[in-house]
Amino acid sequence: MARVKPPPMLDVTPEQIEQMLELARNALPAEQFAIIEALVATNMLIAAELRKERTNLRRLRRLTGIHGSEKTRDVMPNAIPSPSETGDVGLPPGSDDGAVAASGAASGASSPARPPRLKPKPKGHGRLGASDYPTATHVFVSHESLRCGDPCPRCGGRLHRFRNAPVLRILGRSMLEPEVSDLQQVRCGDCQHVFTARLPLQVQGGRYDESATAIIAIMHYQAGMPFHRIAQLQHQLQVAVPASTQWDVVNSGADVLLPVFEKLALDAAQGSVLHIDDSYVRILELMGKRREVLVADAQLTMPERTGLFTTAVVSISQEGPIALFVSGRQHAGENLSDVLDGRPADLPAPIVMSDALNRNVPKNHAVIEANCMSHARRGMVDEVGNYPDACWVVLGSLASVYRLDAELKQQGASDQQRLLTHQRESGPILDELHDWMQGALDGKVIEPNSSMGKALSYFLKHWAKLTLFLREPGAPIDNNFAERVLKVAIRYRRNSLFYRSERGAFVGDIYMTVIHTAVLRGVNPLAYLASLLAHPREVRNAPEQWLPWTYKATLAACAKQAA
Repeated sequence: MARVKPPPMLDVTPEQIEQMLELARNALPAEQFAIIEALVATNMLIAAELRKERTNLRRLRRLTGIHGSEKTRDVMPNAIPSPSETGDVGLPPGSDDGAVAASGAASGASSPARPPRLKPKPKGHGRLGASDYPTATHVFVSHESLRCGDPCPRCGGRLHRFRNAPVLRILGRSMLEPEVSDLQQVRCGDCQHVFTARLPLQVQGGRYDESATAIIAIMHYQAGMPFHRIAQLQHQLQVAVPASTQWDVVNSGADVLLPVFEKLALDAAQGSVLHIDDSYVRILELMGKRREVLVADAQLTMPERTGLFTTAVVSISQEGPIALFVSGRQHAGENLSDVLDGRPADLPAPIVMSDALNRNVPKNHAVIEANCMSHARRGMVDEVGNYPDACWVVLGSLASVYRLDAELKQQGASDQQRLLTHQRESGPILDELHDWMQGALDGKVIEPNSSMGKALSYFLKHWAKLTLFLREPGAPIDNNFAERVLKVAIRYRRNSLFYRSERGAFVGDIYMTVIHTAVLRGVNPLAYLASLLAHPREVRNAPEQWLPWTYKATLAACAKQAA
């Protein structure tokens, strides 16, 4: 394919542009001149932004009116699109009762009924009260003059205990706080022997407390702060912790968490629904000249493979979700196959939700494949500016399905109830949508080779897997859950850029898995990690007792035995 030459760059002044526009205004109709004027203004805006040192694509997209949101109310704010002037689809404007019908003269297809416009959720005041801070330290403040049993200063009645009135105050502290134990020493005047006070039990151990290891791991692997940035911040706060020291601390802590990581992987294999998604990762040991050395020494299988990926496997079980991260040279389907190796043979085949890539399908394991509706819907969002009427037919129909699914989740409906409701209410909408898509392509109302035609063909090609939620109880509509979880790894990559070695990537997988699974279960990750690191022997002997949903009971049992 020949390389496209860049267009010639002209250095023109604003005065020259104004003169050109003035000539065009007199020579062209008003509608055509408005287009020329908008194109020139957009070009000048982009050129001015590119001259700035800190411009980026996100800012350019925002300035040119391109938004990142894919919600129907954002991509089509007027809900009912204006009729197409080109007649590509032939959809008339929506009627007062909200129906949108395709002309379908060539296709014989009618469009589904337009669902009512979604109303945005009303905003709250956004303020948080004391009850929203369960880890807050409560300090009881007694009344300065009155006690229970005293006479009332107003009426003489008897005063009784009433509920406390909480007043919240947020304090700021360093992420890592040094604590020095000054051990008293005494020396004999005759023999000169020095006697040193014994270190209290609660401060015995290494220099870095378990809570210090936990907060470093959370800030690095969950919040995405690189070690050098943490080191710089702590140096400014006069608590110096070098980046290399932070790595040594979390590296040793990963060995303690390894049994829990392996137990979570086994539990994830037993889930009824498995969401998978992957993104690229950089592991310097497997890149560039280092990789060439490994290939020359025959230390890499499949040397032709150069890709590196982080896979997020989100397992949904009756106990709740488990987020599993795996980084390396394998694709999502291969990593999922390794996870399913630990699945008991007597369990039924799980539902695997992913996009439609072949590499996401695990080999040698029976699964029920489901494809992500959001991926298919994204093709419609990209075509809103070109085919607004046709896109509204698809986006409006899917809006009804998504709204119903959200209501069912909010009501706590069971998998079977959700299935029957979708079959009754979403099934007819999607059947009608499928007929409209097929008719629009068969009748050449939409050209099959156009971008819109390819987007519709994607729907039709994967229709059975996209609509699995109409046939299998518990099947999700999309893969948004895995995409949200994978953002943890993407955030780490954008900030820290790379892992230095395979060991570093493995340590990152351990911490991300343990921390984010705790977050998904509503468990405080700092308290959880600190508890695991403080009981290494117990975690190694019985990791099932130290999972995010079991460790509190284990801690209570340990405290009871100690008492």
